[in-house]
Amino acid sequence: MVENNKNDWLKITQFILSLFAFLFTIITAAGFFAGGSIFSAFLDLTDQDIAFLLSIASVCLLLSLFHINSAIQALKKPSAPHSREIRASRSFLFASIALLIWGLFLLIDQFTILQRFFTPFLPYLTPLMIWIPIGWFIEFGRRKLGPLSARKRSAALSISSSYGMALILLLEMIVIALVVAGVLLYLSTQPQIRQWMDSFSIPQNLSQLDMPLIERYARTLLRNPLFLALIFLLIGLVLPFIEETLKPIVIWTLHKRSISPAEGFILGLYFGAAFALVESGGMVIQLGVETFASSILLRAATGLLHITCSGLVGYAYAGFMQPVRKKSTAIPLLIAIALHGTWNSVAVLSSLGSLSTEIGMNGLFSPIWDHVFSALLVLLWLTTFLILWKMNRKLQKNSSLPTHNENSDPGVHTFELE
Repeated sequence: MVENNKNDWLKITQFILSLFAFLFTIITAAGFFAGGSIFSAFLDLTDQDIAFLLSIASVCLLLSLFHINSAIQALKKPSAPHSREIRASRSFLFASIALLIWGLFLLIDQFTILQRFFTPFLPYLTPLMIWIPIGWFIEFGRRKLGPLSARKRSAALSISSSYGMALILLLEMIVIALVVAGVLLYLSTQPQIRQWMDSFSIPQNLSQLDMPLIERYARTLLRNPLFLALIFLLIGLVLPFIEETLKPIVIWTLHKRSISPAEGFILGLYFGAAFALVESGGMVIQLGVETFASSILLRAATGLLHITCSGLVGYAYAGFMQPVRKKSTAIPLLIAIALHGTWNSVAVLSSLGSLSTEIGMNGLFSPIWDHVFSALLVLLWLTTFLILWKMNRKLQKNSSLPTHNENSDPGVHTFELE
C-alpha cells in the first residue's frame, strides 16, 4: 500500500509538472511563430531575425510535445512488458535509418545550388536535425538492455528539458557570480592590480566600444595567470560537477525501488539527451542558418558527451541505491565529471588559440596548436563513444547472468515496474 501511494504521488507530480511545462512551451512557441510570421512586417524584421524567431518557436514546439507526452503517460495505463520489448528492438533500426537520412541531408545542404532551396525550411528543421543524432546515441546506448516504461522515458525528457535545465543554469550563474565577486574583492586589495583597473575607463555609451579597446582588455586579462586559472577551474571542474550531478538527479525519486544499474544508465541517457537538446538548440539558433550544417555536426558531438556522461552518472546513482554498495560505485560519476571537464578545457584552449590571432596575440599559441586541440577533441569524442559502447556491452553481459533473490518475486523484474 505504501508503494502504491508513493507511485500515485509520482504520477501526480509528473502530470502537474509536465502540464505546466507544456503550457509554458506551447505559449512561447505560439508567440515566436507569430512574431516571425504574422507580425514580422510590422516589426520590420530582417530575414535573419525571422529565422531566429522561427527556430526558437520550432524548438519550443518539440519540447511541448515532450511535455504533453509525459503528462499523458503519467495517467496512461502501462503497456505489457512484452510489447515494450518488441518496440525497443525496432527503435534502434528506425533511429539508424533516420541518422542515414540526416547525414544525406547535411551532405546535400553543402551544395551551393541547393542551399537556396533548403534555407527557408532550416528554422523549422532545427529541432529535428538536432534530435536525430541524439536519439541515435540513446538507442545505441540502450540496445538489447531490456524495455523501459514509456512513463519513465517521458518523465526524464520532460523534467530534464525544463525544470532540470533551469535549476542547473541558476546554480551555474550563482557560482559564476560568486567567483567573479570574490575575484573583484581580491583584486581590490592589491595596489598594483587596482591601479591597473583604474587605468581603464568604459565609455558611458557602449556603442562607442571599439575593437582596440576590447583587444586591450583581452590582452591584459589573458596574460593574468589568476584569470586563466579561474577560467579553467570553472570550465574544467566546477561547472561539469554541477551539470553531471544534477542532470539525472530526479532518479533519486526512485530510491525506494532500488532500480537496476541498467535502468539507471538508460534513464541517465534520456536525462542527458534532453539537456543536450536544449543546449544545442540555443547554440545552433545563435549561430544562424549560415553555418547550419557545421553547427549541427558540432552539437551532435557535444550531444554524445552529455548523453554518455549522464548515463554514467545514472548508473552510479542506481549503484548507490543497491542494498549492497561496492567501493567502485562512485567511479562512473568521477569518470563523467573528468571527461566533461577535459572536453571543456580542450575546447577553451582551442578558442583561446583562435582568439589570440584575432586580438593580435599571435605569441599566445602557435598555429600548430589549433591542429593539436582539434585532434584532442576528436580523440575525446572517440573515447566517449567507446565508453558508451563498453557500458552497453557490460550491462548486456550483466543482464544475461542469472540472478536470485530469496525475498523477491521470481515473476517480477525491475524493468516491468512503473
